[in-house]
Formats: sequence, structure tokens, C-alpha cells
Amino acid sequence: MPAPAGRGAAAERARLERQANEQKELEGLAIQRRMMGDFGGMGAAIDARLDQGVAKLSGERRAATDARVRSVCDRAAAMAESDGVGGDEGGERIVVSESRVSIGDVSVARRTPREPSLVPQPSFVPIRGHVALLREMLSEYDTH
Repeated sequence: MPAPAGRGAAAERARLERQANEQKELEGLAIQRRMMGDFGGMGAAIDARLDQGVAKLSGERRAATDARVRSVCDRAAAMAESDGVGGDEGGERIVVSESRVSIGDVSVARRTPREPSLVPQPSFVPIRGHVALLREMLSEYDTH
């Protein structure tokens, strides 16, 4: 995903850094749990802390993902309302080559399927809102 600008970007970086630190702490607890077993009766307490931490992080990530999806859908809807169908006239251009797929400024390498006959070959009408949504999805795919 493209980096957000301004104050929002700093807040997002701080949130991601905090989550990374919490994840490291959980990993440390998981290692401690595995090494200790039930020594001293601490296993249940460590398990509870792990479960609580994992639930918190997964809830935060789910909320952040939902917010990104809503934002993309809102932008796509706004583009569709203002522009209707719009192919390349001012919209982002889709370029597919043998080795890459590009939408606007986002470009990723194409993978070679093991079973090419199972890959659909749909007709595509470049509607601006759809292309914007595909670009956002492609940028997310590129970062994972």
C-alpha cells in the first residue's frame, strides 16, 4: 500500500511499530512457555497472556484492514459516481506483459501457474472505480 502522507503517516508508523513490539513480546512469551512447560504452575498464566495478546493484535489488524477496505470502496464509489465508465481517459492504465502486471504506478511480477488451464481469461471493461480498487488490491498484494 502506498505510504500515507502527513500526520496520518506518522500515526500509522507508530501503530505498526507498537504492534511489532507487542508481537515480539508475544513471541518471547511463547518461547518461554515452550521451554518451561508447566514448571512451577506458570503454564496456564502464560497461556492466558498469550491468548489475550493474540486476540488484541488480531482485532486491531482486522479493524485496520476493514478501515482500509472501506476507504478503498468509498474512493472507488466516488470515482464511479463522478466519472462513470472511463477506461484510460484520465484513469489509471492497466498494462499486462509477459513478466509484469502494472496499474498506474504499482507493478508486480506475474507468477507462472502450475496449471494454466485452470486460470480464467475473463473479458475486462476498465471502469475507473474497479481499476482503482484493483490497483489498491495490487499494492496490498505487492507488500505481502
